[in-house]
Amino acid sequence: MLEAHVQQIENHAERRHVESILTTGLSKLKANASLDEVRELILSASSTDWRPNQRFRLEGIPSSEFATADYRLDYWVDDVLTVGQPAIIAGQSKSLKTSIAIDLGISIASGGKFLGEHRVLRPGTVGVISGESGEATLQNTAQRICTCKGLDLAELPIIWEFNIPQISSPEHVQELRRHIQRHKIEVLILDPAYLALLDEESAKHASNVFAMGAVLRQLSRLIADLGVTLVLVHHVTKGAARANTRLGEPPELEDMAMAGFAEFARQWFLIGRRKAYVDNSGHHELWFRWGGSAGHGGLSGLDIREGRKKDVGGRYWQVTVRDAAECFQELESKEEARSREKKEAKQEREIEEDIQKLETVFKKFPAGETVRELAAAAKLSNERARKALNAMEDDKQAERCEVTKANGQTYPGFKPLGHTPDAQAHTHAHSP
Repeated sequence: MLEAHVQQIENHAERRHVESILTTGLSKLKANASLDEVRELILSASSTDWRPNQRFRLEGIPSSEFATADYRLDYWVDDVLTVGQPAIIAGQSKSLKTSIAIDLGISIASGGKFLGEHRVLRPGTVGVISGESGEATLQNTAQRICTCKGLDLAELPIIWEFNIPQISSPEHVQELRRHIQRHKIEVLILDPAYLALLDEESAKHASNVFAMGAVLRQLSRLIADLGVTLVLVHHVTKGAARANTRLGEPPELEDMAMAGFAEFARQWFLIGRRKAYVDNSGHHELWFRWGGSAGHGGLSGLDIREGRKKDVGGRYWQVTVRDAAECFQELESKEEARSREKKEAKQEREIEEDIQKLETVFKKFPAGETVRELAAAAKLSNERARKALNAMEDDKQAERCEVTKANGQTYPGFKPLGHTPDAQAHTHAHSP
């Protein structure tokens, strides 16, 4: 009897809720509102929880149940991507974020290996929603990756979509829900994140963690309700991208652009350049860092070759996964070589400057002089003067000679090449 009474109350509440929506919509129409505005109002109101049993509740789990509950996570990709938790692929501009995301999607759809290295534990249906790359570019990328993996793209359970929804729009959220359910999508790749999450209003608050958190929660509720694993393709800040490329450092979670994304991600793939890209080379030397709140994570180097359009056979997709320690060692060797080159270049500049000073000094001592006297006259240390004089000797600008002092003693010295001093010119009042 009580349950029937509760159901009767709920039915009455639902009726009043629907009547309220329709009445408001009719009033809007009479006030010359557009059909789109009324449709938006109805969708927004209909998505609001009105039933008493759907209000926010705190139930609590006793430790006796919590201690024995099974919360183990399944993995799509072994030790790389868990099932059901939102993931973010983030990297600087033109660092192959989209291509790596497509490799992930194709690997899951085929049950193969992500980047040729990480084993897929359970195949699934993948949805790709792209609002930036365009159909032609994405088709070419997918075909090249499939060729590399020995797959036929036409046979893979991947749903492609090029209209990107606005998460701030209730109508778009409802359509995204229908799209996921209609195609039974299990892993959804959304590229790029900012086009889906930011409209004209929310873009003003992209640096506000609370404002962006509210937008991300809408998306989080949707994917949690549908049991979908979401993979957002995002970017890092320009400052972090420049610094990491200059130093060859792997990217960090904190490098993600806009507020709230690092906090939202339960797992992540971070892409950075180990070395600046040479235009039109088709060769990328990258860092690939992954991790998640479940405890998985790692760091590898990626050498990805795509070739060039003008190459015989056109562009392709070839990935080599490299040990991080080996990459660090290579970077250190390059850094040591750069430091050595800088040091040598500095020494060369110093020698050139010192030679100019000594050429001026030789005009005062055309018959030659000891290194110590030449150094003092040029205001150089004995060591720098000797290096410059040796260089002048190698370049046939100066030659060694004997310098006779007033005490009758002779000492080794240098003179301009080609000058033949007389006996008097060899005699100086200075001591060596």
